[in-house]
Amino acid sequence: MAEIAKRGTEIVEFGPMQVKKSVCGNGHAPKTQVQNALKMIFKLDEIPKPDDAADAIAIAYTASLVKPPRMK
Repeated sequence: MAEIAKRGTEIVEFGPMQVKKSVCGNGHAPKTQVQNALKMIFKLDEIPKPDDAADAIAIAYTASLVKPPRMK
């Protein structure tokens, strides 16, 4: 992370509640609800497996919703 910051790339972090809220609209959604929401959002045939893959997709989706930083 230090090397990324040295290069001027903004690092953003999201808490579990923020990811759940961006995917499901509910920060207290259970993991199965998040997985099913991802299946619908991305029109997948099945829930992403393993759970870590679903988590990564949910985080990437959340990041895509964040306004990009201004260029320096």
